[in-house]
Amino acid sequence: MSLKPLLFLSPRVPWPLNTGAKFRTWALLKTLSGAFDVHYGGFLQPELDPGEARERFRICRATDLHPEVARTAPGKAWLVLRTLGGRSPWRSTIGRPWRAMSAAG
Repeated sequence: MSLKPLLFLSPRVPWPLNTGAKFRTWALLKTLSGAFDVHYGGFLQPELDPGEARERFRICRATDLHPEVARTAPGKAWLVLRTLGGRSPWRSTIGRPWRAMSAAG
C-alpha cells in the first residue's frame, strides 16, 4: 500500500538542531514521514551546505530547497511567488487552490 503524499513547507531548514523550534520541526517531520510520503519544501540558510541538508532529508520522498536570498518577509514572499510562477513541482500542488479561488472570485 502506498502512502498518501504530504507537502511539508518550512520557512527554514531545521538543521543544525540547536534551537527548540528546530527540534520541534524535525520531530514533526520525522513522525509524519512514517505515515506519509513527505515532500519537503523550505528555505536553505546561506551558512548551510546544500549537500548536507539533502542528506538530512533522506527521510522525505522529495526535497526542494530554495536558497534564502533575503531574510525579510517581502524577500521570502517574492521567492514563494517566483516558485508559483516557475517550473517547480510545487506549482501544480500549491496553484490548484489558488486557481479555484481566482475562478470563484
